[in-house]
Amino acid sequence: MTAPGENPFAALGVTATQQNLYLTLLYNPGSTLGELAGMSEAPRPRLAALLLEMEDLGMISAEGAAGVAGAGGAAAPADRAYTAHPPDAVVETLIRKRETEFIRARIEAKRINGDLLAAEQRSNPEKLVAAPSTRPRPARRRCSTFSSRSSTPAGSRRRRCASTTSPARSTSGPGCPRPTGICSPSSPPG
Repeated sequence: MTAPGENPFAALGVTATQQNLYLTLLYNPGSTLGELAGMSEAPRPRLAALLLEMEDLGMISAEGAAGVAGAGGAAAPADRAYTAHPPDAVVETLIRKRETEFIRARIEAKRINGDLLAAEQRSNPEKLVAAPSTRPRPARRRCSTFSSRSSTPAGSRRRRCASTTSPARSTSGPGCPRPTGICSPSSPPG
């Protein structure tokens, strides 16, 4: 349970005033600007601006007549009935908006980093900086073809393979175990 005065939506960009107005609308759905002004200490023009902000955030919806001009040129929705969306839907909407902002910030950071790297390379070309690779290198196999006369029909060929990343994984002909290497009849490597 949330303590009085605490704003659980602050991390999602919702002010304490917006949260209080949202809670008022949750418990008084369909309230108009006039009714909300009677329940709040905030001035009517401030409430009108908050309602527009909250509508833009996806926290509330409004039904009814279009607004009239208010302070600052913003439309002050006078006769509209406001309803708060369910809290779980609001939280998901706000999280998605924040995630989009984070993605934009990452893209911008990468662009700035690229610009800085390009400027560094232009001003000091002998000091090229490469970003370290985080991908592991795939294991490479070294294979050689040999003839086995003892355990296979004449003329058949086998490959002996060894991993270059782990010498313990080398194989040695027809009797090699599968978990430690790969031995298979094949044609000469091409």
